[in-house]
Amino acid sequence: MAGETEAVISGMDEGLVSPLMRGVRGACLLEIEDARWSLRIDDGAVRFEKGAADATCGIQGGDHDMALVLLGQENLLTATMQGRVAVSGDRALLLQIHQMLRSGALHEGRGTP
Repeated sequence: MAGETEAVISGMDEGLVSPLMRGVRGACLLEIEDARWSLRIDDGAVRFEKGAADATCGIQGGDHDMALVLLGQENLLTATMQGRVAVSGDRALLLQIHQMLRSGALHEGRGTP
């Protein structure tokens, strides 16, 4: 089960806005063990939706690693190179998501999972 990741996502405010994502539109499928979430970006507005949806890229990984990546406590590129998460699809969108996560835009004031 994706308990840690779900707790991280549930703890995020609705109506998140990331200035780094202005002008960006796209969706990324997050596959965490037996759960799927869609990360949708629409001109800086960021939201998570439970379940699979049309996406141009994907991130797959275990619950703990995915929670750390979403919190910005683990670097997505490092986790990918170490084989703890896998990425697929639109590399440009993945890079923008990586930069957003590293900026702290989604997790300011969040605790450790």
